[in-house]
Amino acid sequence: MMNGQTPTQLRPLASGLSPDERSGAYLLHLSPLLGLLLPSIGHLLGPVAAWWMLKSSPALDAQGKEVVNFQLTATVISLLLSVLAFVLIGAGMLGGLAGIVAPLAGMLSMFGAVGALFAILLPLSLLLSVYPLVCMVLGLMRASEGQLYRYPLTIRFLS
Repeated sequence: MMNGQTPTQLRPLASGLSPDERSGAYLLHLSPLLGLLLPSIGHLLGPVAAWWMLKSSPALDAQGKEVVNFQLTATVISLLLSVLAFVLIGAGMLGGLAGIVAPLAGMLSMFGAVGALFAILLPLSLLLSVYPLVCMVLGLMRASEGQLYRYPLTIRFLS
C-alpha cells in the first residue's frame, strides 16, 4: 500500500481484529491458564510471554496489555486479601489470649474475628477465583467475533 505499509498497519485499532490476529488474541486470553501448570507465577508469565511475542501488531499489543493488567490487578487483590486474612486471624488469636484474663471477652473476640474472616473473605475469594475465568471466556468470545476486549474492573498498570 502507501509508504510500504500493509493494510493491517493502516487499519485503525478501534476497528477490531483481523482474521490473522484472532488466533493471537485467543492465545493471549488463554495464556493465564499457564497458572494451572506453574502456580503462583504462571498466570502472569503466560500473558507476559504471549504479549511479548505478539506485540508487533497494534491490536494484539493492546489486548496483551489488557490481559497483563487484568492478571496484575487480580494478583494485587489476592495479596491484599491474604494480608487481611492474616490480620483477622491474628486478631482472633490475640482475642483468644485475652481469654486468659476474661474468658467470655476472649471467646467473643476470637469468634468475631474468625466470623468476619469467613463473612468477608470467603465470598471474595470465591468471586476472585471465578471472575477471571468469566472474563477469559468473554475475551475469547469477543476475539472470535473479531472484536477487542477491555477487561472490566482492571487497574491499568501498562498503558
